[in-house]
Amino acid sequence: MKRIAFALACLTAAHAAQAEILDINIGSDSFRAALSGQLSRMFDVDKGQYDFGLLSKRRDSDDLYQGHFGVLLTGDAGASDADVSAGLGVRFIGTDFGNATGGALALGGQLEFRLPAFNRLGLTAYGYGAPSATGLGDVDRYTELAVTIDYQVLRDASIYLGYRNLKYRIDDNNIERSVTADTGLHAGLGLGRCLTSRL
Repeated sequence: MKRIAFALACLTAAHAAQAEILDINIGSDSFRAALSGQLSRMFDVDKGQYDFGLLSKRRDSDDLYQGHFGVLLTGDAGASDADVSAGLGVRFIGTDFGNATGGALALGGQLEFRLPAFNRLGLTAYGYGAPSATGLGDVDRYTELAVTIDYQVLRDASIYLGYRNLKYRIDDNNIERSVTADTGLHAGLGLGRCLTSRL
């Protein structure tokens, strides 16, 4: 519980430092809070976003805590009849669950689709993956895939329903095992100026 309290304190402090979106989602036994903002606040680029956050999940055998920090360059995907934006970037994750601790540097991307005539409704998908070459500690591989559908109740406030699948390959005392750390539906709330983030 101390880990969650510390992480939320860090997120709150960062939000006060001009972060643009506060994103919270809750599953049947999981909770994720994240902050994102314009990448131009950190680097000399025109388009893109940074994000960082914490995922906590109660498991039957091992509780999961995962933090992440990522950067994503974003832009128009070139679809002429639809509002489609895409992003490519990197994400660093650190995790602690059971007897396993470690991290990984993952590559990934994101795609967001909105109908021009009804752009308050959107579909977003993202995926990140890290091979064994970029794993740290007990983490040998990492993959995270998700898809969400959102509705902008206000231009600066949206609600969404999503599905997430998070897997690790763990090296536990020289015994490798695959672990599905989190999978299932979640409901979320995004507050702030809308970018293309649905974490």
